[in-house]
Amino acid sequence: MSTSTIINPTPRNNPFQSPPDNIISISTATNQSQLLSSRVASPKYEQSDFISDYADYADNLEAPRTMHEAIGFGLVAAALNKNGVVIHDGGLRHTLDLWITLLSGSGFGRNTMLRNALPVISQSNVNNLIRNTRIGSGVGFMQEMAENPNALFVWPEFGEKLAQLNSPNCVGITEWITDRYDDELIPAATIYRKTGGKNDTPVINFEAPSRINIIATSSEDWFFAHLAAK
Repeated sequence: MSTSTIINPTPRNNPFQSPPDNIISISTATNQSQLLSSRVASPKYEQSDFISDYADYADNLEAPRTMHEAIGFGLVAAALNKNGVVIHDGGLRHTLDLWITLLSGSGFGRNTMLRNALPVISQSNVNNLIRNTRIGSGVGFMQEMAENPNALFVWPEFGEKLAQLNSPNCVGITEWITDRYDDELIPAATIYRKTGGKNDTPVINFEAPSRINIIATSSEDWFFAHLAAK
């Protein structure tokens, strides 16, 4: 028996005009017929549009509305990914791994644009979604992903993250992250040389596939400079 999950937001012009727990509500159907009937029977589902609602709420900066809509898409994808939703396309299965980088000139209110999303996430019923740990080393990042396989990274300056990934401590991590995209296989364990001493590095074991969502912004200068360096 399969379980399908849908986003069912409450319709309104501003997401915060309704009680916080109505910003994102998750409903489930145990089979396709129940899922389709829930769409027909629920006027809220037919009338609601979380992307437009979010853009109305966040569109108070110089950033174009399309950027806020992109962030809304990223939030929906991350919530679905967290709940194990996949898209079936014949013999293929597609995850909701969605990686977004919004580029602009210097300034542009990018930090504020991303901060607008944080209350929506915190007041939803999707817990422990954001994982914004700083990438200190490749080993540390993989350990973090092994312990928390579902992650939404919200990065105000993606150029800074590219600089970290280009550092000697993170050799191979960019490729490792890229391999996780839309991959439902459990990553291979990372094993280190054992000497029998107390300072031996423990094995990094993954017990579930890594599901990664990214919502990032960057100035064009920083992004292309560090992208070229890589």
